[in-house]
Amino acid sequence: MMEQALVPGLQMAVIERGQIRVLPFGEADVQSASPVTTVTVFEAASLGKPVLAYAVLKLASDGQIDINVPVGRYLDGLTGGLEKVTARQLLSHTAGLPNTGSAAPVTLSEPRFSYSGEGIKLLQRVVERITGQSLQKYMERAVFKPLGMTSSSFIWRDDYAYRKAFGHGYTGNSAGRSRIPNAQAASSLETTAGDYARFLMAAVRGEGLAPALAQEMLRPQVTLEEGCVICLDRPRGKLSPHHWGLGLGLEKVGGRTYAWHWGDNNQTMQSYAALDTGGERGVVILTNSANGHSIARQIASDVLGSDAPGYAWVGSYGAYTDPSRQLLSKIVRNGVTGTIAADIALPEGELSQVAERLVAGGRSADAAALMRRLIAARPARADDYALLAEALRKSDRLTEASEAANSALQLQPHHPKAKAALERIRQSQRRIPAEDLERFAGRYDSPFGVLEVTSNGRRLVARLLDQSPSEMLPISDREFLMETMNVPIEFVADKDGIVSHAVVRAGGEINLPRLP
Repeated sequence: MMEQALVPGLQMAVIERGQIRVLPFGEADVQSASPVTTVTVFEAASLGKPVLAYAVLKLASDGQIDINVPVGRYLDGLTGGLEKVTARQLLSHTAGLPNTGSAAPVTLSEPRFSYSGEGIKLLQRVVERITGQSLQKYMERAVFKPLGMTSSSFIWRDDYAYRKAFGHGYTGNSAGRSRIPNAQAASSLETTAGDYARFLMAAVRGEGLAPALAQEMLRPQVTLEEGCVICLDRPRGKLSPHHWGLGLGLEKVGGRTYAWHWGDNNQTMQSYAALDTGGERGVVILTNSANGHSIARQIASDVLGSDAPGYAWVGSYGAYTDPSRQLLSKIVRNGVTGTIAADIALPEGELSQVAERLVAGGRSADAAALMRRLIAARPARADDYALLAEALRKSDRLTEASEAANSALQLQPHHPKAKAALERIRQSQRRIPAEDLERFAGRYDSPFGVLEVTSNGRRLVARLLDQSPSEMLPISDREFLMETMNVPIEFVADKDGIVSHAVVRAGGEINLPRLP
C-alpha cells in the first residue's frame, strides 16, 4: 500500500485497552534509505493544537486563566475585537477568526465552527504572557515531562539530527526537513507516535486537569456543518452529527465517541490521531509524505474497526486508489509513455492536478509530456498552455516554454499564470557573468542555519542544511529569486567588490553575513 501510494515512511501507535504498541514502516529518508524506527521523530503539524488545548486547561485547573473570560484580561494591546474573545472560543474554533492572515473576529449571532490557526496563535501568546515563559519552555514543564513525551518538542533539538524524518512530496521526492527555530503551537509540533499516544490517553483521562475541565475538553462545544472546515466566507450549511470539543474533534462511530485530529505540514508530512473517549481503542499515524492521508484513513479504519472519524467530514483527502492518484503513481514509475488513453480519461481538473504535482515533485519532463497529450486530445485551454509552459521551463526547454506561454496569452490575454511563467522564463534566460556568480557563491549565516550558495558557471543554486536545493533566478545583476523558497535575495559587496553579506526580503529585511 505504501509503495503504491508513494509514501516512503510511516510510524503508527496502536492503543488497545490502555496499552501502546508502536510500529515503524518504510524509510525516514529516501535519499539515505535510513529506516523509520520506533523513535523516529515526525512533524505532526496541527496535532500540536490539542496539546496547546490541554496545556491551557492545565493553567485553568491551576486558576491561572478562566477560559470564559476575554483574553484581553491577560494580554495587553489587543484591539479590533480580539480582546473580547475567550479561550473557550479559541479552543473550539468559534471566535470568528480566519485560518491564516490577520483579521478582526467576525461577529456571529450564534456559535459557528470555522477552523482557525490564527486563533491558536493568539492563544499561544496568552499562554506565554501568563506563564512568563516561551511556549517551548512551558510545554516542557507542563506537558512533555509529566506525560513522558521524551521525544517531543515544538522546536528543533540537536538529537533530531539523527532521529527526525525527512518530508517527501507527491512524487515521493525528498523535500528536506525543517530545523524549526521558533515554536508555533498551531503547526510546529515534532513528536513520535508513541509520545502522541501517551498524550491522547492523558487528555481523554483528564490527567492533571480539574474534573470539570477534563469533562469540558470532551464535551461538544459546537456542532459542525457538513463539509465545512473553514466556514467564515460561506453561508451556513446543514449541521452534521459531529462536534468539536476544546481542542479536539468529537465523532460517534460504532457505539463509541472518538476524540480526533489531523495534521498536514506544507504537503510534506501528514498525520492523524483518534482515541475513543474511554481510552480503550485508538491509533496515531505519522507519515513523511504529502500522500500520507491517502492511506491513513484505511489504516486507521482497519485498526479501529470502523471508518476513521473525521475523514468523511474533512473531505479533502482522496484515497490512494483514486484514479488521479493511481495515474500519478503510474507516471512516477513508468513515465507518460507507459500510460494509455484510458489512464488520462479523467476530469480536466484532476489531470491538471496530476501535472502540477509532477512539476512540484521534480518530474517536469513527465508533466510536459502529459500536458502535450492533453492539449492534443481536447480543445485548447489557456490554463493547459500555462501549465505546459511552467513544466517546459523547469525542464530547461525555454524556447518551447515561451511558445506555450504565448499560446496561453493568445487564448486569454491577461492570464496570470501565463504572464508569471513568461517572467520566470525571462529570468531563466538572463545570463550573469560567471565571475560574478563565483563572487556570490559561498556560505551565509541565516536564522534557519547555514545557507550554501554554489555556482556551476551558468546559474546559482541555494541550499539550506537538510533542505532540497533551490535554483536562483536572476532578477537583476545581483538580486535573485530563490525559486523553491519563493524568496528574493540580494548580494551586497563592499567598495572593493568583495561580497560581505546578503539580504533576504521576506516580510522584512534579514541580513545574512557571509561566513569564512
